[in-house]
Amino acid sequence: MYSLNQVKTLVSCGRDPARSLPLWRGFLLIPLILVCFAFAPQTHAQLSPPPDGCYGDNTAFNTAEGCDALFTNTTGVGNTGIGWRSGFFTSTGNFNTGCGGGVLALNNADSNTGVGAAALLLNDAGTRNTACGTEALGFN
Repeated sequence: MYSLNQVKTLVSCGRDPARSLPLWRGFLLIPLILVCFAFAPQTHAQLSPPPDGCYGDNTAFNTAEGCDALFTNTTGVGNTGIGWRSGFFTSTGNFNTGCGGGVLALNNADSNTGVGAAALLLNDAGTRNTACGTEALGFN
């Protein structure tokens, strides 16, 4: 068994707890923290652009956010695409909502909702579907 003094020595790894750290460590740490704070807002602004809201003609009531979301939407109205290529080839479909990568990518039907990567991916003519999860109703 270890005595109380031996336990304190083992826990502190031989360092005297009453002795403070050298002052130069504090002077090195403070500028490093300030540099991190100086670059943090710039990095955040580059990685997350602000949402842009309406997509295309304001009378179409479409909302797209993400790379190539609602990319070929020509006549469809009331569509929402959030995520990479969400609603990518939705050219004539109306009132569709897609959230996730590749959701409703090849959709030309109406009133569908897909949440999750590749949900309702190849839905060409099916209407009023709801798919939640990865590849849910992917080949509908």
